[in-house]
Amino acid sequence: MAVEIIIQVGDRAYWQEHFENKVFMRRIYRMLLEELQYQLPQFVVANAVVHMDEDSPHMHVVGVPVIENCTRGMKKQVGKSQLFTKTLLSEIQDK
Repeated sequence: MAVEIIIQVGDRAYWQEHFENKVFMRRIYRMLLEELQYQLPQFVVANAVVHMDEDSPHMHVVGVPVIENCTRGMKKQVGKSQLFTKTLLSEIQDK
């Protein structure tokens, strides 16, 4: 099971006014990806692609949520709902 996360900075209106700032986005998204991996090491990133060809630059991140020390079955399993709880998502988004 893989999970896709889409990260976007700014909206269409912002990028229509500040088109020239798109050149900085690859570096910014690289830093955001590093921070995501630091904050959530249980989310093993398989692929991350920045799309610059649409109205607003954004990054697609595909990864596998891995949980460890499971009590039933294998000790290490894929666990989207166990990893991505509402509380965790709110905490990450606030950071």
